[in-house]
Amino acid sequence: MRFKNITLIALFSFLFAAGMSAQTFFSEDFGSGIPADWMNIEVEGNGQPSSVWLYTTEGPTGPTAVDALVSTTAANGWAIFDSDLNNNLGSPQNAWLISPEIDATDKANVWLLFETYYVSFDDKPQVRVGTDLNDLESWATIEVFPGIGATDDNGSNPETKKINLTEFAAGQTFRFAFQFLSDATTNNGGGTQGWAYAWQIDDISLTDQNPLAAIDLAIANDFYSISPSAVTPGSQVIPFGFINDAVNNGSGTVNAATMEISIANSGGTVFTDSHPYGTLAPGEFFIDYIFDNQFTPSSDADDYTGTYTLTPTDGADGLPSDNTISFNFSVSDTLFSKDLGATRSVAPSADNNYAYSNVYYVPEGDGMFARYVSFGVSDSQGALAGNSCNIFLYEWEGDTNEDGNINTAEMTGGGAIAFNSYEFDGTEHLQVLTLPIDIDAQAIPLNSGKYYVIAIQYIAQADENMFLLASEEFNYFGMNYLTDSLNVLDNNVAVQYASALDVGNSGEYFILGFGWDIVPLVRMSIGNNADMNGPAITGIQETILADGSLSVFPNPVDKVANVEFNLNEMSENVTLEMFDLNGKLVSKTKYQNVQSETVNVNVANLPVGNYKLRARTDAGIKTVNVSIQR
Repeated sequence: MRFKNITLIALFSFLFAAGMSAQTFFSEDFGSGIPADWMNIEVEGNGQPSSVWLYTTEGPTGPTAVDALVSTTAANGWAIFDSDLNNNLGSPQNAWLISPEIDATDKANVWLLFETYYVSFDDKPQVRVGTDLNDLESWATIEVFPGIGATDDNGSNPETKKINLTEFAAGQTFRFAFQFLSDATTNNGGGTQGWAYAWQIDDISLTDQNPLAAIDLAIANDFYSISPSAVTPGSQVIPFGFINDAVNNGSGTVNAATMEISIANSGGTVFTDSHPYGTLAPGEFFIDYIFDNQFTPSSDADDYTGTYTLTPTDGADGLPSDNTISFNFSVSDTLFSKDLGATRSVAPSADNNYAYSNVYYVPEGDGMFARYVSFGVSDSQGALAGNSCNIFLYEWEGDTNEDGNINTAEMTGGGAIAFNSYEFDGTEHLQVLTLPIDIDAQAIPLNSGKYYVIAIQYIAQADENMFLLASEEFNYFGMNYLTDSLNVLDNNVAVQYASALDVGNSGEYFILGFGWDIVPLVRMSIGNNADMNGPAITGIQETILADGSLSVFPNPVDKVANVEFNLNEMSENVTLEMFDLNGKLVSKTKYQNVQSETVNVNVANLPVGNYKLRARTDAGIKTVNVSIQR
């Protein structure tokens, strides 16, 4: 078990003068822009208008813009350093926004509060405190987001920062500054400088009283492990473990606390584990604590929610909203997916030619086949019409040379084991497209203990780009970090990955992709049936319900199918699945406590054709034919 303690005295130390009333003695909400008495200094940069702090009511506007700050007074604007917009790739960005001179000669304590939203990529936001405008290097430095990794945020928008400046500012006049720094010293996993995301700030105030709650524990750094994939076929489930960080953000010492992980499905809690924390001083972190036990999902199709909960034993937490965090995942019949639905689209700005992939680990591949790929694009204007994308499937040994890339030398056969292509007709906007992985519509044999990289490649025609649908719902960094750590101790533990990106179509993929917290909607369907015209899964012995247990009317159906159940006994759980005649699952709905009743299934979005409707109940299964005609 590995853990590290970090104490950030300058950031969180508790200094309180008994009997002193709270007083805000300075505030700024940028309601009229950046005030004239603030200084905006470009220490290093490219001299562009965007190389300094800007006033905005819109938020980031670069090619990979993150969300706008949702501060208390966002309606009247805020301050931003938009590194992505400025794009000084390979060279430093060092921009200071300096306050007017502040008189704190009568203050025993000085705390800085502000609302912010920040996503990291090889940069270091800092608060600086000093007096000498001719010697900025002499100013005190306080790192605002210590320990944050590339592409991470802290999970809140806005996040309220409360920074103790007493040591540097109390009893004197001073200035404070927000410094955005990206140079050779600030690499935190992205591998470059001068081209990060953005740092946004609003609703600044200075107060003379400690604003921290006495007890305020938090799950820290947006760091916790989740399921290796959002959706995993039942034949490929494996045990997975848990890790996270915790911090005492409060003003007092917490003598003891408990961190718990629980997993629940529709029937209730199916797994719990916990570990105790000892004394946590103000500002103290517990980092990289690995839970003792792992969870193995059932191979039956099901939906789960995992929840981390941090509980102090000394009393109620002053800010309980950051004591819990949850994630969802599912077990399916045949589907691998890193997403549960698209939340955005994405494409690289450096090159329109690229391939973006997901990496799926297959522990039990013998006798199984890769069958279908699903993906989607954002193309509201139909500009991709006439362009094509390629689909590649690679069998990968893992990062055997530990260079952070998927190299051709690590691929079976040195390249793709299957490929296909798709030509856009301009109607694909936000649709999930599904087609065989193989151009000859052949099922591709899989092998146990291998990784399968399923990639969508685009070769640009002129300047037209392809924006793949993607998801930012999950951050896979904790999962990767945990499995990599366990692999060091036991190489039988498979390191788990998320996405991988090839900008420029070199044939090799960067494992970090666009970051651990963004994955493409690129899914892979597998099965034990090599016949692509048959169902994905064959040979499973299940009880077949009696005739009359399930019926559909009208049949043929146009938009809504009425599904009538006539079961001998109440079934606590019922799953309705509809497949096309290629065996592809096209819809899935769950019900509870069903016996003799009728439910409605919306088929309006399905193409005309013949389908199989299967009901899975506690007592067995029943399949009926459904025809959609219009």
